[in-house]
Amino acid sequence: MRFFYDLAFSVFAVSYFPFFLKRLKEEKEKKRLLRERMGIFSPEFLGRVKSARTVWIHAVSVGEVYAVKPLVEELNRCLPGRLVVISTVTPTGQATAKKFFPGNPVFYFPFDISVIVGRVLGALSPELILLAETELWPNLITEAARRGIPVGIVNGRLSPRSYSRYRLIRPLMKGLLGKIAFLLVQFPGDAERFVSLGAPSDRVTDTGNMKFDFIGEEADPRMRAWGERLKAAGRRLIVAGSTHPGEDELLLDVFRRLRPENPKLCLVLAPRHIRRSDEIEIAAGRAGVSSQRISVLKEIPGEMPDVLILDVLGELKNWYSVADAAVVGGSFIRHGGHNPIEAAIFRKPIISGPCVFNFQAVYEKFLEKQAVLIAKDGGELCGNLAKILKDENFAKALGIAAFQVVKSLQGVTRKNAEYVEKFLRERPRNSPEGGKPWRA
Repeated sequence: MRFFYDLAFSVFAVSYFPFFLKRLKEEKEKKRLLRERMGIFSPEFLGRVKSARTVWIHAVSVGEVYAVKPLVEELNRCLPGRLVVISTVTPTGQATAKKFFPGNPVFYFPFDISVIVGRVLGALSPELILLAETELWPNLITEAARRGIPVGIVNGRLSPRSYSRYRLIRPLMKGLLGKIAFLLVQFPGDAERFVSLGAPSDRVTDTGNMKFDFIGEEADPRMRAWGERLKAAGRRLIVAGSTHPGEDELLLDVFRRLRPENPKLCLVLAPRHIRRSDEIEIAAGRAGVSSQRISVLKEIPGEMPDVLILDVLGELKNWYSVADAAVVGGSFIRHGGHNPIEAAIFRKPIISGPCVFNFQAVYEKFLEKQAVLIAKDGGELCGNLAKILKDENFAKALGIAAFQVVKSLQGVTRKNAEYVEKFLRERPRNSPEGGKPWRA
């Protein structure tokens, strides 16, 4: 099977190569990225992990890093004597992880080739590997099982769209999922889909979505003070988070249509990938509106341009905190949407496009409580924003409803941390493959 998995990864690598080159350009430490993806670490990194009892958490990109942040903090607290190490695939995820976890080693996830994976497992010797959401890497899981290293899934999710694809290779998925020690998933639907693909039902537990626990994050005090000044001056702010190509132009058009009735309105565009800041600036010029790129809070202008372009990672929550309305990007194109929870924790009225299959179960919870507006196109987005800007009571009620949804679904991180702590304390005598003891 290892030969088959290596061959499959090689085929995948051909189509992935252009995306890899893009990510390589985003990383300042290009040599480190290449070395670590090949399973080669610096002496400093090896010195930290060599003699430690490690728990390895893999979070592919920014969204997953945000999701595991409370879990890493909880495991740091409840697993004394162990070292939690974090890996990511994307440079943006790497930068976010380093910012969030200054006391934990952070590295790039290896290419899923058996010899490379074996090298990394040999270097880390983890007691447990935790994969966030749907990071099912065949060689890593297979090699870990061969060595008796348990692998668990945390905050697991499997969208109907992904499920339909995995069903085509169900026999392979059944064998792979049979090597997973446990799956802690976000919603009952995720549990049903994993079991349908072959995961043993007694290893699948619906614990909830850890992203609802990110509520502890507060906005920077400087941003709150600036927001108060904006409000006193009568300024209104629409914050569009995690936008993708095609959405910025749509938002700029909607903004222009709203301005006659809202002359003090300002639009904040926070692209999912900050390398797109240049093209968004050009698009704003073509739309005939003034714009300014913002990298740090001290750059916030006294005289507001029409459009602010957020040119830095990890600051979106600060901008949501002062927004009059939040638009969640990735949902007006066939991307699948992004997480609305970060805006909801600040009690902001949220609007999304119709394409939200990446977070379908989350949106179902919000829609059930009428805590989000779905706009199918620019016309509906313009109408929804106009209503929010005009009707303060409506906007406030929508934001409170979103916040209440989040509050009702909290506590998942502690449950997952307790599960992991108990698992390590009561290590199963046999691996999922049957017969081989987990490594002590």
